[in-house]
Amino acid sequence: MKKEVLSAWEKARQYNTDIFGFGEAVHKKYPKQWEEIEDEWDDYFPEIKLSLEVEAKLRRSGMTTKPPIQE
Repeated sequence: MKKEVLSAWEKARQYNTDIFGFGEAVHKKYPKQWEEIEDEWDDYFPEIKLSLEVEAKLRRSGMTTKPPIQE
């Protein structure tokens, strides 16, 4: 799962598309700082360093015929 999220992150950075809503999160948590960087967000976004920790719980075991994410 971590590999898939990191892959999506790299694509988002490559296309400079904030699909995860980091800009909105900064805007909500730090509104004054957001006002200062909003116009340059496209420059800041690709420079974000992502630290990812995945915690998963197995609800049941079994087999599927299709992977959860199609490539």
